[in-house]
Amino acid sequence: MRQGRGPPPVARHRAHGWHDVDAMRHRLQRRATSAPDFCHNRLRLLHDCFTDRFTTAIVLPLPQSPARHVARGLAAAAAVPLRAGLFVLAALTACQAFRPAAHLSPPTPEATATAAPVLRDAAPESAGFNPERLEQAADLLERAVADGVTPGGVLLVARRGTVVLDHAAGRLTYDQGSPAVTPSTIYDLASLTKVIATTTLLMRRVEAGALDLDATAASCLPELEESAVGGATLRDLLAHSSGLPCCTELFRELGEDLDRDEARGRYLEHIAGTKLAVEPRERAIYSDLGVLLLGEILERGSDRGLAQQVEEEVLAPLGLIDTGYVPPEELRERIAPTEFDSWRGRLPHGEVHDENTLALGGVAPHAGLFGTARDVAVFGQAMLNGGVYGERRLAGAETVALFSRRAELVPGSSRALGWDTPSDPSSAGRYFSARSFGHTGFTGVSLWIDPELELIVVLLTNRVHPTRDNIAIRRLRPAIHDAIVLSINDREVVPREAGSRQG
Repeated sequence: MRQGRGPPPVARHRAHGWHDVDAMRHRLQRRATSAPDFCHNRLRLLHDCFTDRFTTAIVLPLPQSPARHVARGLAAAAAVPLRAGLFVLAALTACQAFRPAAHLSPPTPEATATAAPVLRDAAPESAGFNPERLEQAADLLERAVADGVTPGGVLLVARRGTVVLDHAAGRLTYDQGSPAVTPSTIYDLASLTKVIATTTLLMRRVEAGALDLDATAASCLPELEESAVGGATLRDLLAHSSGLPCCTELFRELGEDLDRDEARGRYLEHIAGTKLAVEPRERAIYSDLGVLLLGEILERGSDRGLAQQVEEEVLAPLGLIDTGYVPPEELRERIAPTEFDSWRGRLPHGEVHDENTLALGGVAPHAGLFGTARDVAVFGQAMLNGGVYGERRLAGAETVALFSRRAELVPGSSRALGWDTPSDPSSAGRYFSARSFGHTGFTGVSLWIDPELELIVVLLTNRVHPTRDNIAIRRLRPAIHDAIVLSINDREVVPREAGSRQG
């Protein structure tokens, strides 16, 4: 059965906090736009109060907050005196003005001159889709649930800033009494953490001149001076060309209860003593170990922990209130469980699936974020916009382009800096362009962005429930992405040429 959109955001905010009431209040304050100029610009648009332009110019750029919903009601009113409109707008302005800004670089003049697109809901036809053909993508997810590919999932499609499909299918588990998935269901984002959190922070550090992509790991972490990986550059670590092996089972030694700082030290010591699987830039090996080093570099360069950096520099500016590390118990009913873990002796439900992340207290640079499809799509739109969402800037367009195109460090590798690009075959299917970039996550999640098609596709599932041995999603992902692209009817769509590279 097709699910609705779930409770409105304001209702969800009242129902839970990410950690507690005070923390939620602090999050909501940080996630609002605080610049006085922002409020002043809204006043200049008063003459559009009760038109569609009011909705797009004032309501959409507001964060997900009670203020936004007041504004929505105002915009929807059939007729309201101008004086009343001025009063409500002044209240909105006051509501926003006290909220402190996140640690975010000021927007460039180009960014403030014209706000970048923000996501809105509209009919598929408005974004150049054939609605009947687009529905086939949703049907593929429904069929996958029926066939046991995953207990459930959410598929979100956006083009040109317009969400045309936000479809929920199945249940949280295979138990018929399990709650149905809704668009507000929260999933373990697994390795999407690498791009949403770690890669974005590194974009910002490189752009600010705080880090150099060609600096060696040892120059940032002296403990690696005599290590085999010490000569690898940050560029190598991001593009998985350092020669490090894929992963480690150090979690078995450390357990779950070690102090996080002590666990970080143990992981760094372990990686420093790890032999390279191949020489640097000889072959690309997807490595969590390299990303763990990048996370350590980020933490060493700041007086804030990783989770706080991610919150203040990525999640808060974008208003991603349903995304974060270590979700509280009160969110459990909205979270899809993952895989029964014999090491833990329990089913992780609201607890990170990745064992090494668990050993690090649930906060790691390679995994640990939980979130909704809508939040992931907002982040994707910011990347598609060149690092800006509305008037909130994460990074510059040149920086996003640098990180999202192939690194070309290893011949034939599809890896960009933190991101991946379409390979042959690809989880993005055959029709996403060579300019596309994206990432997958082990739990059954993915985000793909195509600048050429102006397209974002988010697929969140818990395919690892109850076991990771179920790998049928490898067929589902490309099939869904192909169906989506083939439903575009305002331009010619052709298969991506084998071996094509980004321009």
